[in-house]
Amino acid sequence: MINKDVKVIIILGVALTAAMSIICLFIEPVCAIITLLLGAITTGIFAIYTKKRYNRLNELNNYLSAVCSGDFDLKIAENTEGELSILSNNLYKVITILRTQNEMLIKDKTYLADSLADISHQLKTPLTSMMVMTDLIKENGQPEKRDEFLSIIEGQLDKMKWLITNLLKL
Repeated sequence: MINKDVKVIIILGVALTAAMSIICLFIEPVCAIITLLLGAITTGIFAIYTKKRYNRLNELNNYLSAVCSGDFDLKIAENTEGELSILSNNLYKVITILRTQNEMLIKDKTYLADSLADISHQLKTPLTSMMVMTDLIKENGQPEKRDEFLSIIEGQLDKMKWLITNLLKL
């Protein structure tokens, strides 16, 4: 499928070549043929060049679409001079940064999940200990044992407070 801009260029080139050839036909028939040939060659070269530029832009657009869908494989093969090469190199830089940030986010997410699992496990231990101590206090009415168990429970509560504070920081 030909791009709309390429079609416009071809139509304008053909129309201008035809008009100039008709004007030259009234002056000199050989001049009209030369004008027709030069106009056709110039229009053809310009159309081919423009088509190649649009194809390259389409490749870069497809590449960006692939990156947006999560494919960070760098596929920039052409490294010639020109504005499209500059655009291509800048895309390469941005995609490299995005890929690095994506990898860092995945590591951070894993670290956070591991930390939450660790803190959750560490919270269950003192909670279980306090539940056991509470049951022992209920069963055993001795004041000295009760004070010892309450002291252990307070230590476990301090540990839980510290864990919850760190959890909230995460």
